[in-house]
Amino acid sequence: MGRRGDGRARLGGFTRTELAAVVLVLMVLGVAVWAVVERTGEPRRTWGCQRRLKELGEAFLQYARERDRALPAGVVQFGERESSWDRELARLWGLGGDEGDLEKVADRFWCPSDREPRADGRPRSYSMPMYELRTEGWPPTRRSEGGVGLYLDEERVRAAREWDPTLGDGVPEMRVGMIPSPADTALLVERVAIRNVLGRATFACILNAREQWGARTLERDRFHNGRFNYLMVDGHVERMTERAGGGHTGEGGVWTLRPDD
Repeated sequence: MGRRGDGRARLGGFTRTELAAVVLVLMVLGVAVWAVVERTGEPRRTWGCQRRLKELGEAFLQYARERDRALPAGVVQFGERESSWDRELARLWGLGGDEGDLEKVADRFWCPSDREPRADGRPRSYSMPMYELRTEGWPPTRRSEGGVGLYLDEERVRAAREWDPTLGDGVPEMRVGMIPSPADTALLVERVAIRNVLGRATFACILNAREQWGARTLERDRFHNGRFNYLMVDGHVERMTERAGGGHTGEGGVWTLRPDD
């Protein structure tokens, strides 16, 4: 029967109105499913970031166990040496630490939520909170306001030797025993920026939370749903806002060695 008396056309047993209603329902369901997928995608990437940070934490602790509890320096640009904490961990894994070797383990240093393109090289999504040897003095005390990452260049090593003559011709090392509260002190923080590139000294250390976000193509509020992951010296990972981490002022909280921050 082609038409009814009310003028509504039937197609395969359905009127056009009924078909339109079905299509509309399917479109609504599709939008709802897509929204759920989008919401679950970022938590999954956030969890992947936490897992990688925990693996890096295990590597840092292994490094410390093999070197009298010393952590790798964040940056070394001293004499003929040039290195960064990611290169040192690559050497721990039996690799040479050059760019070719780092390519083999590049994903270990990358957060799945960090999709900011790098101009040159593979992304490194993390950075060590920096201890400023020129102003903090050496060795650190319970009142020190710096982080765990040493930046060892000519000027800073010279300053450390002036602060601590017992160093002689040696260089300072941040040891786990110097950190009063390992569970409350950040070892790595997320740093999403176009210049944070695997194996480079630039951006391997970070001074405060204002430097964490340098992305141009990502929405900050959608990255980990507005929070950052922090790897603590004892190896556990916390996800928190900058304010909760004490980094909203650029000082304090998990960013410093001070146990009462």
